[in-house]
Amino acid sequence: MNMQDKIIVQNRRKSFFSVVIAMAIIIATFYTGAYIQKRYGSVNFLKADVASASSTAVDSKVNLDLYYQVLNLLEEKQIKAETISGDEKLYGMIQGLAASYKDPYTTFFPPSEAENFKTSVAGAFEGVGMEVGMKNNTLTVISPLKNSPAEKAGIKADDKIIGVNATTTENMSVEAAIKLIRGPKGTPVTLKIFRGSENKIKEITIIREKIDLPIVDTAVVGNAFKISLYSFSENSPVKFEAALKEFVASGKKNLIIDVRNNPGGYLEAAVMIASFFVEKDKNIVSEDFTRKNLKTEHVSKGFVYLPSDIKVIVLVNKGSASASEILAGALQDYKKAKILGEVSFGKGSVQEYIELPQKTSVKITVAKWLTPNGNSISDHGVTPDIIVPFKENLKNKKADNQLDYALKVFYSWNTFEKYNANDKTQINTASSTPK
Repeated sequence: MNMQDKIIVQNRRKSFFSVVIAMAIIIATFYTGAYIQKRYGSVNFLKADVASASSTAVDSKVNLDLYYQVLNLLEEKQIKAETISGDEKLYGMIQGLAASYKDPYTTFFPPSEAENFKTSVAGAFEGVGMEVGMKNNTLTVISPLKNSPAEKAGIKADDKIIGVNATTTENMSVEAAIKLIRGPKGTPVTLKIFRGSENKIKEITIIREKIDLPIVDTAVVGNAFKISLYSFSENSPVKFEAALKEFVASGKKNLIIDVRNNPGGYLEAAVMIASFFVEKDKNIVSEDFTRKNLKTEHVSKGFVYLPSDIKVIVLVNKGSASASEILAGALQDYKKAKILGEVSFGKGSVQEYIELPQKTSVKITVAKWLTPNGNSISDHGVTPDIIVPFKENLKNKKADNQLDYALKVFYSWNTFEKYNANDKTQINTASSTPK
């Protein structure tokens, strides 16, 4: 996973706000002189090329007197004023500017956080191995990664993180939380989490390790062949194609694609993998740039070569996010697969990641993902055709009721609606509001 000239500022203390304004202009006009380097999941990577900026972009109705008054009071009275550098004050102001848009995925990164962000999306880092995001303004686990310290310690998708060590996460950004959770391998971190299914708060201490993102596993399960897809990396399409060849060689006609607890990854990987099922040039996912009244479609490459008589089920849960939702949404809309499990996370917004001067960067939400039928992933997630809540089996940790249900559906493929409707538990669950 990968994310992403010069502003010369003199008399920094005198011109703090003019720099903030300049940064705002960069953000507002990043399309000018910018180029796309790479796109990761729901994030576009850009590098800004800005020679100069002025304060003319600021709303003429904004009165800056209050800003200068507060700045002068802080400089005169605050007991730590002399210990805070000009850069720290500048970065703090810009972070506040980004936070004023009230979007948890729009963030300004000071130099250290910018470097941590790029490291984290490169595919290997030291930490606990889980994806986190904002859900209902609360720091939430999207999913623990396969075989990660977080998974082994018992962290689950949809856990609410209310504290890291002795620090509360209230009003904390995702990036600030990640900075606290990560650390050198061999060191501990204690998370205070609230688990809604148990209605209790618990503390879980995890020993950090080096995290390498897993990609694909395959297995024959009962009457089906299962491909477990753990992340959408640059190599995922190649590994997924190899897994499909294993499936064909197995002689099975039933295929399960398991993207439970898959937090996403490269957009291109999702489009390429969907291209093994969807005909060439059909839309896989659209970017809806509402402010500009524009939509950009990402279409299938048309790699379809699987036999026409195969049956496909995609397993999803609360930890399926971003690229996982793109894949599941496309296969569902084109009726290439039945989706089974729980309503997905709902991470369907598009961010632009821009490198800025002084080794800083900014990530801005600019659009949202739409499935081929126009459903907003960020608004609703992907709702399965067959909703089956996961039921933990304390006596048998390897038991998987969702997988078992999928195997039963293959036997009732042409009548699965009736099969589902006769199960009152599933009807009640399906009527719940997606979160």
